[in-house]
Amino acid sequence: MPAKHLLQDTQIDFDEICQDDLPEGHKFRQYSSPALLMDDHIVFGTQVLGGGCSLRLPSQAELLEAVKPK
Repeated sequence: MPAKHLLQDTQIDFDEICQDDLPEGHKFRQYSSPALLMDDHIVFGTQVLGGGCSLRLPSQAELLEAVKPK
């Protein structure tokens, strides 16, 4: 299941960004796929330099735990 489906099922508002549509050098091209950022903090994924990488998607329970207010 794509990351956006996990987010849609949680009713969390989000913006989807396709890294391929971003210009070279854009800061959002420097994150793994998928990556979830909240207020410029990485909730899921990682920052990468010199190329992208793909990660295993979290379960919906893991995603909800990650975005839960601390």
